[in-house]
Amino acid sequence: MVIKPREKGGMGVINLKVQNEGLLMKQLHKFYSKQDVPWVHLIWDTYYPTSFVLNQQASVRAVQEAKDLASMFSLPLSEQAYKELLMLHDLLLESNIDDDISKVFGKLWKRKCTMRTKFLFWLLLVDRFNTKGMLFRRNMLSSHELSCVMCVASTEEDVDHLFFQCSFGRCCWQKLNIQWNMSLPLHQRILHVLENLGGMFCMELIVITTWVIWKTRNRKVFDGILAAHNCWIMRFMEEVKLQSLRLNEVSRHIVISWLSSL
Repeated sequence: MVIKPREKGGMGVINLKVQNEGLLMKQLHKFYSKQDVPWVHLIWDTYYPTSFVLNQQASVRAVQEAKDLASMFSLPLSEQAYKELLMLHDLLLESNIDDDISKVFGKLWKRKCTMRTKFLFWLLLVDRFNTKGMLFRRNMLSSHELSCVMCVASTEEDVDHLFFQCSFGRCCWQKLNIQWNMSLPLHQRILHVLENLGGMFCMELIVITTWVIWKTRNRKVFDGILAAHNCWIMRFMEEVKLQSLRLNEVSRHIVISWLSSL
């Protein structure tokens, strides 16, 4: 998980094995794109006198979005070309390019929040949050300890319930005039809210709200402190003021002005 690129949901730690394989793949790219390199010409002229690919410049995404892979090749294929086509098909099935997920992770890591708040939100996005539901799946809690402590609904505490469906969480988002479409997957849900808000510091507000809800929940679980909405608002405003110090003067003034209107 940590070695995946940040825009794909990881932490961006370099995997030297994968990096080495990537450098080797550059040679394959030179070969398949028939770049003007002596060794490329030699292999093509010796072993591949005929190319079956109709579009030599086709990208991986173009191949994925093609209605029919066979339409991208000159038929009939040789036995070797057919085997390579099957290998390509298997590789494309294993790949998972999701624009919505990439957009959310891209927006997250570019925000002005501190790394600890962004890391916590990353845990939410990759479903690694230590909610009671997650601890139960890890055999660290029994089935009768799953109820959410932030409401009286006796519902299992998972990410969706704690942050988006719990009565406490809903009141927090409503205070910020943020409405979540629970019929959408998490990443699309976030993009939908960002599109509706359309202002600066929106992603930061979502991250900070999630952070303060989680801290409020932990204070109740571990310290027995009552989860009151007025206390949450005070902590939220303090956190926003603190995070706004990372903005330029003009942006910070806008955020503080908005904060004073709550």
